[in-house]
Parts: sequence; C-alpha cells; structure tokens
Amino acid sequence: MSSLFSSINKFKKRTAIIDNKQNVHTYEDLLSDAQKFKKFFKKKNLILVVADNTYEFIVFYVAALLNNQTLIILNSDITNEDVKILVKSYYPKFIFCNKEYKKIENFNKIYDFNDFSLYNSKNFKIKYPINKKLSILISTSGTSGRNKYVKLSNENIMQNTNSIIKMLKISKEDKTITTMSPSYSYALSIINTNLVSGAQIILNNYSLIDKNFWIISNKYQPNNFNGVPYIYEILEKIGLNRLNFKKLKYITQAGGTLSEDIKKKIIKLCDKHKTKFFVMYGQAEAAPRISILPHNLLKKNLSSVGFPVLGGKVWIEDKVFNKESKFYEGELVYKGKNVFMGYSSSFKDLKKDESKNNLLKTGDIGYVDKKKLIFITGRKKRIVKIFGIRISLDQLDQELKKKNFNCTCSGDDKKIIVNFESMKNIDIQKFHKEFMSITKLLPRFYELKEIGKFKRTVTGKIIH
Repeated sequence: MSSLFSSINKFKKRTAIIDNKQNVHTYEDLLSDAQKFKKFFKKKNLILVVADNTYEFIVFYVAALLNNQTLIILNSDITNEDVKILVKSYYPKFIFCNKEYKKIENFNKIYDFNDFSLYNSKNFKIKYPINKKLSILISTSGTSGRNKYVKLSNENIMQNTNSIIKMLKISKEDKTITTMSPSYSYALSIINTNLVSGAQIILNNYSLIDKNFWIISNKYQPNNFNGVPYIYEILEKIGLNRLNFKKLKYITQAGGTLSEDIKKKIIKLCDKHKTKFFVMYGQAEAAPRISILPHNLLKKNLSSVGFPVLGGKVWIEDKVFNKESKFYEGELVYKGKNVFMGYSSSFKDLKKDESKNNLLKTGDIGYVDKKKLIFITGRKKRIVKIFGIRISLDQLDQELKKKNFNCTCSGDDKKIIVNFESMKNIDIQKFHKEFMSITKLLPRFYELKEIGKFKRTVTGKIIH
C-alpha cells in the first residue's frame, strides 16, 4: 500500500522545510531523518503526537505515515490531565512530544530527536487490533483530549490531498508559511498538499500580531497564504496590505464564514495584484475539504462555498422551501472517497470501519443553486423556531455582524440570547431596531447578555 509521502523522494535536492531556527532542510534531509524512526515501527502501533509547527513534528509525521503507523494528533497546548485521559482511553504504544513537555507517567524515554523525544509505554498489557487502513485520528476542532476523534484512512487523506493540489494548481515552485496548529485538519491539509507537491514550507508559530511573523514572512516571501476567518479579521485590523500581494499566487480561507465586507476588501487587493482568492468549506470528517469556490466566481457569489472537490458530490436532504433564498434548503450531504472511517473515543473503535458508502451527513443546512454552487445557511443543531419563525442562529450571527454588532447568539425555541463580550459601546436602541428587522421578533423573545471574552477554538472559531 502506497503512503501519502511515497513519491516525495523525487524532490530530494529541493528545499522542503525552513524551520523555526531558519535552518534549511531538503527533501533528502527530511527522508533521511524520517528513516531514523523506522526501527521503532516493526508493526502497526498507535502513537500520540503532540504537534506544532516544528521540523521535528514534520519528520515524525512523514516517518509514521511512510511506515503505516496510526497517529492521534494533539495540539501543543493540551493539558497533562487530557494526555492522561487519552492514555487511559487508548493505551498508545508511543508518545512523541517536545522535551519541555511535563513528565509522562508510565512511559520511558527511548529516543531524542533534536528538541523532541519519543516515549515507550512501560507496562500496558492491553492488546487491541488497529484497522490496517487507519492512519490518523484528529479532533473535529483541534482542541482537547476529551473530544471524540475522526478516523482517517490513508486513502481518505490521499484522495483529498490530490484533489486540492489539482484544484489550486499547487506545484514544486510554491512556498507557504504556517499560520495554524497542525492539530487542526485544515492546517495539516496544507502541510500534506505542499509536501506531496515538492513545495517549500516555512515553519512559523508566531501570531500575526507578533512582529516576528512579518520578519520571517518578509525574509522568505511565501507565494501563498492560508487562514481561518479569525486570521483574516486580525489582518483586516492591522492592514490587509501587510500581506505582500505582489508575491502571492493565491490565498485560501476555510474554517467558517468570513464577513462579506472583509471578502470584498481581499478581492479588491487580489484583483489589483492578480492574486487568486479561494474560499473553501470542509470538515475534519472529509479529510478535510468538501468544496472550493474559484476566484473568478467569488465576486458575484460572496456567500457561496463553491463546487465539490474533484471526485466528490453534494446534495440536499430533508428539503424545505425558503421564501427568502427561493431555494429548497436542507441538510448538506457529501459523498467522496475522502469521507472518514467513523468516530473514535477509545482503543475499542480502532478496528472498526464505519465509512457508510463514503457518505457524510454534514449537519450543515444550505442549498445548491442552478449553477451547482453550494451555499451554507446554518447548522442543523443551531436552528430555533420561535413564535412560528424558523431562525438559523449562525445566519443571525452573520447578519448582526454586517450591522457592526460583534456578538454571538444562542438559545432555544422560547428565547434567543444575544451574547456580547462588552456592551459599553453598543447603541441599544439601534440594536433593537436592527434585530427586530432581521428576525421579526418582539423584544420579549430575545435577551442581551454581557459575558466577557468569547471562548474560542485553537483556530479562533467561537465556541457556542
């Protein structure tokens, strides 16, 4: 069985990685260092990997996939308590993490690789089968060890990686810079597509508000940039033109809905410098891309997430006619070979393959227009019906954002709660007018609440 990285040896002399210390590593270096771990992989093992944007992580990730290992990929800010929970749930054979990580109980250090160490389990006597196709377990949000994990096969990852490479026309001449944790499926996908293409990856762990990010970016001048809405919101505040659009071949956005106002500003800059802007939609369960909206269609379809990726299909189930959109809306269903093997919450789930004919019920509500473009209008679980009025809380969040109200809505079929971080500068009278105009609800059906800082995932998405 070929691995995702089976063919990267053809790029041997090309630069693969510019690491955090600004050392340059070729693909030959990468494969040579990956070979150092082969002796530990005599059979298929389950390994916890505490991931960050480091050369060590990339080397181990490549080594593990080349040798048919199964990885649980964790965010570097995971707590010791969450690691303990995962160890008790999965009984992994190895843990690979930064040397600075706290002492790991019941594990012995067996190998050091630069700033990382490999630990071996001391006394786990539990033996369990692992599906031979299973490559990666990744969280749906890139957060804690208490989540259920998405099981991805080698084929899932390869199918999606190859589709994205073709649709974005990624080549060995490309150069990207990391902006998100590789424990997040979108960020890991960027690593996959660039390595398989023989492109360069500039490793960065700085935030965009840190001057060091811009020092690195200006020095190495990546020709593509990728981010979630939160990243583009930061960019918009500090100045979108800080991105060197003259050098950019394309930029991508995924991981949620970006405001149309910011999209328009990005489109204007992209058009000026002949840079392509791709809006994408996906879920970890689809390894992770489901659709891509080409740049040439973006201006006239600002709220669309595009067409299905190559080899994929999308349709609507449980349709209800929406008078506003004038389309039948319902749950989006996706079919493709990138659809996952099911969820996992313990070692007992590692043998199972529950891919269900490559079908994924996304839980997202939306519609497909006459051009076959996909539009997302909300989450199935974030729909309320008050006084006979059906309201998508996700859509309501977006509409209020357009009116410059930075808030997030929650609630049930009796009342909507509108949550603000701070209400100091809120024009309450204007808010009531706008809210009632959007929802047609009287004030007794909603309540304003000040909650302080919004809780966010590692990618900046607000946790409801």
